[in-house]
Amino acid sequence: MAQHFQTKALCALLLACTLCLAVPEVQAKKPKQTKQQPQQNQHALTVAQAAEKAKARHGGTVLKVTPKGQGFRVKLLTDSGRVMTVMVKD
Repeated sequence: MAQHFQTKALCALLLACTLCLAVPEVQAKKPKQTKQQPQQNQHALTVAQAAEKAKARHGGTVLKVTPKGQGFRVKLLTDSGRVMTVMVKD
């Protein structure tokens, strides 16, 4: 009787595993599309120009450039190993 129960349990386990493998993967959610038009670049400087200005003034390596108000926020890694953030205005 115990062997019959084990056989049924094993069959149920195999069936559950097979069903799990047969179910397709859930697709990742797609980001919602906004109805607003993307803003045009309203800066007099480009990202590359802002990075170059910050690097020329402070030295080091440019890590990140992000638009901020009427200019750009530039994150730099200095030669001494310090991370600093500077603003470059248009």
